[in-house]
Amino acid sequence: MYSKQLVFPCLIGALVSQPIPSFDTIFNFDSFPYLETIIQRYQQHVHSLEGPVADRILNETEKRLGMKLPPYLREFFSNWNGGDLFKSHLQIRRVMQLTAVNKNNKHIILFADQERDTKWAYTEDGMGGFVFGIWKDESFQPLFLSFSDWLNCSLHYFAEGPF
Repeated sequence: MYSKQLVFPCLIGALVSQPIPSFDTIFNFDSFPYLETIIQRYQQHVHSLEGPVADRILNETEKRLGMKLPPYLREFFSNWNGGDLFKSHLQIRRVMQLTAVNKNNKHIILFADQERDTKWAYTEDGMGGFVFGIWKDESFQPLFLSFSDWLNCSLHYFAEGPF
């Protein structure tokens, strides 16, 4: 006769040593309530968020980019190091993937990618803030005044459709 411990020692150890992630207990959604709603609405495989980024890494990233991170984007990274949303149809880049659009436009930073090769970027607005928009055909089209506006609009687009 076999005991449960002898028959399934690997499986039992795996279950105990690798807790099932729960978005409610791991991540802090206080500043991103609509993201929390979207995460909870769908099955877990639809969205993937990375763990938080240390302040030291965020500071190093700002030095590498030559500019501060926008406040809400920095707060996002303090909670999650990027993410793949809606089965990767919307990808927020990881901190180390933030990059200038090209050598001639080092002040425009790519931060997200969307289906159909849409590239999302941000830049300083010249008044102490930031603007977020699309980088296409070597041109920046500003569309949003904050990362949270961009995120909420993008989430709504994928969750509810463009109509």
